[in-house]
Amino acid sequence: MLAGAPLSPRETRYKFSLGRSVSRLGVARLCDSLQHTEVDSENVTMTAINIAKTIGVVLASAATLLPISASAEIEGVCSEAVGTFLTKNGLDNNGRTGTSRSLLVLTNGGHALRFDSDQMGAVMDSRPFGDSAGTWSCDGVDEDGTVRLSATTLDFTYPNAEGDAGQVARIDATGTYDPKTETMELQGRLAFLPLNSDAQSADALSKASSTIAISFTGKRIDLPKAPQPKAP
Repeated sequence: MLAGAPLSPRETRYKFSLGRSVSRLGVARLCDSLQHTEVDSENVTMTAINIAKTIGVVLASAATLLPISASAEIEGVCSEAVGTFLTKNGLDNNGRTGTSRSLLVLTNGGHALRFDSDQMGAVMDSRPFGDSAGTWSCDGVDEDGTVRLSATTLDFTYPNAEGDAGQVARIDATGTYDPKTETMELQGRLAFLPLNSDAQSADALSKASSTIAISFTGKRIDLPKAPQPKAP
């Protein structure tokens, strides 16, 4: 059919039936509806059925990717710790120390993200590594409003030219957030695990051959105050 050409009666019935099937029957029954729809050629019928099947597969796949709802969200006073923090980081590997900075992001969905200033590994003469991602949870709120929290993040340490394989780096940390000063303080352990290990399991850190002490201290990144209007 040429673009702009008027629809034949059969094509009009097909177009109307397709629209009705989508709105009333839904994607799950669209294929069956199309199989019983009168069209001008077998090729058009097969094309329409294939399109409907594709739509169904895409929607089913999208449904599996939707985030877990509300039960996992950080609520109440605990949500005071949600935000992005600029931190100073300290590392201590059996007396060998180093420092870096991070952007630490805690979301109200329980996600934890970290971006380090030393991802090339220069400070501790280590291999380069990528951005970190993981989870955090609220462990309670003290009487003064201090939020107690735990966080676990993972990142990949890249292989090098000397033949060392890539690894998974895991950090388990606990600490506090003070809403009065908007300051985050975390203490934790860093371990390097084999790339094919079960690095996300609860006991992964205890299976590491060694760990490094790590700390994070920082304040929330706030928007600047809006300028006050000038007096006329």
